[in-house]
Amino acid sequence: PPGRSAAPRDFSTLDASGSTSQAAAIAEALEVGATALLFDEDTCATNFMIRDDRMRRLVADDREPITPLVDRVAHLAKAHGVASVLVVGGTGDFFKVADAVLVMDTFQPRDATAAAKKLAQDDALAPKPPPPRYFRHRAPAANFEPRGRVQTRALRTFQYGDNNDVDLAALAQLVELGQTRAIAAALAVLARRHTRQHLAAMLDDLDRRLDAADLDLLAPANGGLAGDLARPRKLELAAAFNRLRSAVFSQLP
Repeated sequence: PPGRSAAPRDFSTLDASGSTSQAAAIAEALEVGATALLFDEDTCATNFMIRDDRMRRLVADDREPITPLVDRVAHLAKAHGVASVLVVGGTGDFFKVADAVLVMDTFQPRDATAAAKKLAQDDALAPKPPPPRYFRHRAPAANFEPRGRVQTRALRTFQYGDNNDVDLAALAQLVELGQTRAIAAALAVLARRHTRQHLAAMLDDLDRRLDAADLDLLAPANGGLAGDLARPRKLELAAAFNRLRSAVFSQLP
């Protein structure tokens, strides 16, 4: 379709499906060093989370472009130290790969790991080989300085230049307007120091500079005070960067 790349490894779209959005969100988090992923079944894309045995027999894995999380979650933990916590109630597919299974029984947690592992013994699914990589580092391909005003309108949206609103509606970790102000200011600071560093390195460098100078680093260029800012984590800053429509990235080898 117009606006979409045909090559799965170079796919881009402005109206991604739930599974594509979830896969991209995980890759973005891993790219900047996330070590824990939280999943709530109610807000996840089912076809990204699991593929049951009947579906795999109907549509072979080599004909399905989506590799479900159940095939990768154990390798993420063992090879990369990335833990996953899942809240599920409609599928037992994760029993075989889970390190621990807790059941909420009349509002009390109960260890059900042994029972879940016993139920999973007859699971016909063979383990999948790990992928060569989960993401490729990306660097800004061009200057992303704002063309116009930078201002924060609400907790989960800010303006980064003229006609360029950044939508953070899905970023539940934001709880204080000062975090959003700081994110907008940090993007402008990063833009002024635009280098060919990859995104994770840029954010690590910013973290070190904030440790040294505190939030005064993000103070307005006209010498104003940074008293209305609250320091965000680099994960929230990365999420905002990845939602900045004016930013163009290139993948590094």
